[in-house]
Amino acid sequence: MSATILEAVRSGRSLSDAEAKLLANFDDTAAIAEVASELRDQQFNNVVTYSRKVFIPLTHLCRDVCHYCTFAKVPRKVLAPYMSIEEVLELRSSLGNTLLKALLRAFSNLADILSIMFMVG
Repeated sequence: MSATILEAVRSGRSLSDAEAKLLANFDDTAAIAEVASELRDQQFNNVVTYSRKVFIPLTHLCRDVCHYCTFAKVPRKVLAPYMSIEEVLELRSSLGNTLLKALLRAFSNLADILSIMFMVG
């Protein structure tokens, strides 16, 4: 039955809720991955995307509750809530000036603090 559902997906037909639930119990993950790969290639071919955004984890604390997030931690599981000045300075020394200037622009509301910490120049 699940192979039939995969063929329906491959042909472009949307699944009913019942079919999607059946597919959720399908053990042949290689077959599911093959169909998913084909659908991705049909839509996007060989285009690879990326984000220019830079993320510097000055803290692991977050007020949002995104159940999919693997970055933020609850306060009781955080060893240190913020990066130490030493960690920030170590990060600064590992970054090139171009990336560093981009960070300062991205964090414009913290530009004064970051410019002191990172000492661009």
